[in-house]
Amino acid sequence: MYTLAGWHGMKPTDEELFAYFDEVFSKIKHPIAFAVNHSMGYIPKVSVVAKICKKYSQIVTVKLTGVPDTYQIDLMDLLPQGQSFHVLVPASVTGLLLGADGVFGSESNFIPNTFRSYLDAYLNNNQAQMSITYAHLRRCGQFVNKWGPSNPRWLKMGMKILKLPGGEWGPRSPYKMPDQNELNKFTEGLLKLNIPEINVQAKKAGLL
Repeated sequence: MYTLAGWHGMKPTDEELFAYFDEVFSKIKHPIAFAVNHSMGYIPKVSVVAKICKKYSQIVTVKLTGVPDTYQIDLMDLLPQGQSFHVLVPASVTGLLLGADGVFGSESNFIPNTFRSYLDAYLNNNQAQMSITYAHLRRCGQFVNKWGPSNPRWLKMGMKILKLPGGEWGPRSPYKMPDQNELNKFTEGLLKLNIPEINVQAKKAGLL
């Protein structure tokens, strides 16, 4: 669950934001990941997020995107010990050291094992392997963002060329799958990353 979109001049007051989630979360009993994302147009106050999380126990994870590390520190100070935090790959080295227990990114749709390897390396205190897998994740993220900023386009491109489930029909409208020339550029660039998991998938797909 994301915060209210702060577009077209809309930026909720603290009271409006709390009232919104108070109404929504009171009707949802399913476990929830509460996402704080700067791309919504603003960053809610730590105190407001903490107040919401404390009131609704079904919030099992707080996902932080595009916020400074001090935001995580301040939020951890206000929430019970053991609260789950998930962070994006670029913020993950600091985030994990501060106590985050999950790392997320849209690239995990086609390189999930690389994400798993990264977290395993952290849990096993294998700094060398962590460094290698972090570099793989960052190179992949840097490359695919050329087809961003929204994710569906490049996600479906990757799934299609690697012949992964979900890539058969391309993205839903209004997105359109780029032409073959663009797919060829994407394929060439993706293979140049030399990420082991992508190489395995590319062999299965007949690209290598």
